[in-house]
Amino acid sequence: MTTKKMTIRTVFPIAAAACLTLAQGAHAAANTPVSMNFNGDALAAIRALQAIDPSLQVLAPLGRPIPVPVRLNVQNGSVQDALSTMGAQGGTTLDIVYSSAANTVRLVYHSPDMPPMQTIPDVAARAAKPDSKMDIVTEDDGMVRFPFGYGNPTLTCAVLAACDISMQPGETVRDAKAGDNARWIISRADSGAGATSVTHVVVKPKRPNLHTDLKVYTDRRTYTIMLESSDKNYMPTVGFYYPQDSAVIWGKRVDDDAAAQKREDDRTIASMPNVRPDQLNLNYTIKGDKSVPWFPIRAFDDGSHVYIEMPTEMNSNETPVLMEQVGKDLHMVNFRVKPARKADGHAYFMVDKLFQHAVMIIGVGSDQTKVDIYKGDGPGFFSWAGAGGN
Repeated sequence: MTTKKMTIRTVFPIAAAACLTLAQGAHAAANTPVSMNFNGDALAAIRALQAIDPSLQVLAPLGRPIPVPVRLNVQNGSVQDALSTMGAQGGTTLDIVYSSAANTVRLVYHSPDMPPMQTIPDVAARAAKPDSKMDIVTEDDGMVRFPFGYGNPTLTCAVLAACDISMQPGETVRDAKAGDNARWIISRADSGAGATSVTHVVVKPKRPNLHTDLKVYTDRRTYTIMLESSDKNYMPTVGFYYPQDSAVIWGKRVDDDAAAQKREDDRTIASMPNVRPDQLNLNYTIKGDKSVPWFPIRAFDDGSHVYIEMPTEMNSNETPVLMEQVGKDLHMVNFRVKPARKADGHAYFMVDKLFQHAVMIIGVGSDQTKVDIYKGDGPGFFSWAGAGGN
């Protein structure tokens, strides 16, 4: 299993500025000139940056906020320059998580004895089962999504921090059971309303180095999630995506399309002439290049509609256009094509009126192929082929 990042996120650890990886394709607002001389708390510094660049969104901090002193002296720099400077100062109590695509920043606080958290994609990659064939997806807001039905994912949580497991919108959680209820706190929360409401299962460990499993029972499926607690790693928000649901949706679409085609065929069959053969007029003449694969087999009418039977070869070739010829002019005519129900069956053109002379055409100019269909015997050998009328 591999980890797919949908948007690059930049993490500025306070004590690990040397590990800084700047996001490529940074948000245009990151180029906003920043000049500031600041000495104070990190959160106040972020608010000062937001005053300079109003498009910068400050997300709610994670963990318990504690004072972290920083000193900034940036002249004609950028938001990233200021955040990088902040990342080079202080101890191990704060991570600055910056999303260049959304131009958002979040402060993640740690207890003094907790090392800085590792980036979410790295944690997810280590937790992935090697025999899984679907990707873990990290969204631009930091949420990690596991493929449901491809192994049991591992959720890594930290002491004094809440891990949020988001269910599918509209999915109802009926129960959630942890193997170790004594040292893990499992609770429920809800967001949104109606069809877009989301149920959250919130997980908190009481100490590091714990391992257990979590069963979540919903009205749609049962989730099995492996839980581990750590003093190093932290996955704030996880969810799932559902490859099998996509396959079911596509399969249902194919079945629906097939059912719709059958209904259309049934309507077409019902519209075929319901008369005795001796009531059909079979006196039609077809003239043209008989080598074309779509040369009609026969034409007949029931007194109000004309039916043109086409050969099997038309099923795998281009369908001609049918027009009525009146004098020298070609007129559009309403017709429907009843497709062959089998690969070796015959299709029919059904014309909503009677005509004296119709033309089937494929192509244009010198590449045009034309077949004439006449009611009766058609014109004589020396007659002009376009003669005729109603």
